[in-house]
Amino acid sequence: MAATDAETAAARGRQEELRRRLTEIGFDEVRFATLAELSGDKLSAWIAAGHHADMQWMERTAEKRVHPALVLAEARSVIMLGVNYAGEPGGVGGEGRGDGAKAAGRATWARYAMHED
Repeated sequence: MAATDAETAAARGRQEELRRRLTEIGFDEVRFATLAELSGDKLSAWIAAGHHADMQWMERTAEKRVHPALVLAEARSVIMLGVNYAGEPGGVGGEGRGDGAKAAGRATWARYAMHED
């Protein structure tokens, strides 16, 4: 059954409200997709090319990524979130690689390690 124009507009409004809230709490990217839009072709090619490097779990869980209903049977859409790990020179978390942090013997941390999962 196709959604009416009013239902589609209401869904878009909910997405934009959620995007606003997620951006406020620190996410840099907020995207939405229906499960019908997902395809395994790109993921399969990416894994076949070895781009997953030593992340063997990507290969082991590929089927679940292509068919999310295997994990959540009633899921209808996906929300993808992203955090930009690049930082400003001289900041915390190892962003300021050119600022002499290594030369001074100070430790640096990867930015992704500073965020909660």
